Amino acid sequence: MSSRRGRQTTLLLAVFGVVVCCAVAGTASGIAGIVNVQTNKIVSVYSNNMNNKPQYREIKTVTSGNKCKRQYQERRKQMEISTTEGPRHCFFKPPVQGSNPQPDHRWEARARMLTKTPSSIRLDAYLSLSARVGGGDRYELRVFPKDREFEIRRKPGGANFPHTGSNNAIKPMGEANQLRLIVEGTHVRAIANGTQLADVNDPQAGQIRGAKVEFGVGNLKNTSKPTLATFDGLKLAVPDP
Repeated sequence: MSSRRGRQTTLLLAVFGVVVCCAVAGTASGIAGIVNVQTNKIVSVYSNNMNNKPQYREIKTVTSGNKCKRQYQERRKQMEISTTEGPRHCFFKPPVQGSNPQPDHRWEARARMLTKTPSSIRLDAYLSLSARVGGGDRYELRVFPKDREFEIRRKPGGANFPHTGSNNAIKPMGEANQLRLIVEGTHVRAIANGTQLADVNDPQAGQIRGAKVEFGVGNLKNTSKPTLATFDGLKLAVPDP
């Protein structure tokens, strides 16, 4: 399927460069129980609800330059992101990653495209989750709340990518979307608010060997106007070994 209007993830985890192999207690993020939290053969390895500034500060900015801004919203307990021009994307990452290349990851976040985003650029504004990130490679889910469309991308490109579509399960501007990107083996699945958007098979999945996950916001339009969104409820899980 063509690009939307041509629009152009072992249990061991590295935490700030330190490999974690056992439960960690008392961390700000809730990494505690890294081995023990299991649900339906899934092991939770990281969560961050942005409940305080220490949790917020765990998140590292990936995109360089001064066109991507972030701030902590104390009252709402959220991370607010803004891009100050377009086309541009702004990526951020949690303090965890797979210890081996090409991990199976279930990466989730609650994201909201804010209505403070000017109406003239809303159509091209997107929320993003990425998995198996590294060396320039990634799988990425982009969700466009304005018209409830989505795109699953592969970098570099490959057979079956990008995969685009629309689904009314995607909530519109100003409403929170519970997004999940699942990368297991050769399959890339996208879920919005409990509804599967797509399950795409990558016949050359071995080429995408990154171990990081990221989230962010972007806009495809050539603009000097800001795109604004919030994120919280970050969750990373892996299959039970």
